[in-house]
Amino acid sequence: MLLLASTFEELGWHGYGFDSLTAKLSLLKATIVFGLLWSIWHLPLMFVSGSYQYELLRANPLYILNFFVSIVPLGIIISWIYLRNNRSVIMAILFHLIVNFSQEMFMITNNTKCIETIILILLAAVIVSGDKKLFLSNSNQ
Repeated sequence: MLLLASTFEELGWHGYGFDSLTAKLSLLKATIVFGLLWSIWHLPLMFVSGSYQYELLRANPLYILNFFVSIVPLGIIISWIYLRNNRSVIMAILFHLIVNFSQEMFMITNNTKCIETIILILLAAVIVSGDKKLFLSNSNQ
């Protein structure tokens, strides 16, 4: 399931959706909007019994909030990897897959995922500030 989710999400988001956003928005705005849309994409899963998001909501509403917040910086990081690798959807899929598998492999707890969100936010901020030329340039270049 992790392989399929990563593959199909990235085929849709970076294979089509992200470039559509960058045609209308600056790269920085597009990455933020992309992260927000990707977060909303997962919203219905809160109501699907047995889904990861359903279980998070039942455990503690703050955990589901953390999940939705974490997707925005993760989207920025994956978009940066996608762009820095000549718009490679394969690289986006691989990174997404690595994130998903590592969370399972290390059996990360919900509290640890809150720490992970802070790390993702910091990493996304470092990437954006360190690669201002990419994020502040015309997105169509």
